[in-house]
Amino acid sequence: MANRRSQCTTSTCVRRRIATTRRCILRLAKYFDTGGDFLLDLGSGAIPHEELLSYHANFKKRVCVDLSITALKQARERLADRGEYVVADAAALPFKDGVFDAITAITSST
Repeated sequence: MANRRSQCTTSTCVRRRIATTRRCILRLAKYFDTGGDFLLDLGSGAIPHEELLSYHANFKKRVCVDLSITALKQARERLADRGEYVVADAAALPFKDGVFDAITAITSST
């Protein structure tokens, strides 16, 4: 039996999944209100949802880490000088302990 998500191919179903993802992202935003110097965005990709942009509002820099150079270039287009962009594997991060004030790792295929 195929899982339910793989059966969801209609435009209505896809829109519903996107709306659910956005609601979840907005619910998490309050945890980044205190801000700080650095927000680590692990597996940032291209930062595909506008709602994700609010996460770094109270931080000096958003450090985007991803394996995809293409995705990081797209993230740079969205964040410009508000971000730093690092090609790295999440299992072997090139940072010292305690550098980041907050971490997010949101993966979305929508």
